Amino acid sequence: MHNQDKWKWKKFLSKNVLEYDGTVYSIIDRKKVFVHGYWDLFIPFFYLFQNPNVLMIGLGGGTVLYEARKIFKNEIKIETVEINEKCVEMASKFIDLKNEKIIIGDGYDYVIKKSNSYDIIILDAYQERMIPEKFISEDFFLGSYNALKNDGLLLINYALNAYGLLKIGALKNYADEYFDLYSIGPTIIENNMIIVCSKNLEIDDIRKKFSTLKLPFFLKRRILKIKKF
Repeated sequence: MHNQDKWKWKKFLSKNVLEYDGTVYSIIDRKKVFVHGYWDLFIPFFYLFQNPNVLMIGLGGGTVLYEARKIFKNEIKIETVEINEKCVEMASKFIDLKNEKIIIGDGYDYVIKKSNSYDIIILDAYQERMIPEKFISEDFFLGSYNALKNDGLLLINYALNAYGLLKIGALKNYADEYFDLYSIGPTIIENNMIIVCSKNLEIDDIRKKFSTLKLPFFLKRRILKIKKF
């Protein structure tokens, strides 16, 4: 479990950086929307749906929620499941959470009880730099498949650290049973990749839609590099 005393917000130029024991969990830039990190890559997928229903497993310091509300206001329904109350406390320093649906609990248990509920599920859950093993299981991918609507997407922040490299084969095997798999990243300065698990959306359709979006150049360039995983 996380030691609650190791969570700290640090100031770096215009950015606020949430660290746990030296590992960055979130960045929020109150002068801009995007932070030039993997969190930004989730946002373009929201444009693939009209008023999407989104489930986020893992709040961290709230980067994705902050960005989504800045861009889409309250047009998007977002549910967030976070197992660690300290994360909610830390996120509340920069985000008004009183009108957000925040569930304190286990995202694995939450998602496998749902059916045809979401357009997008975002998995960004880490414990001591590792995705909990339950999220690298066939039951999780089956549960996510059932929880998604017909054209739904499961988006996974996957860190290619030693543990991630060890487990990526198992994750791919389980996910491939239910989804078409695509990926964005990593880069030479960031070892996180976004694994895109799609029920029905083809990569060419996703790329075509991305090409029409008005986004910062750095972000559009990254998302158009989506490829088969």
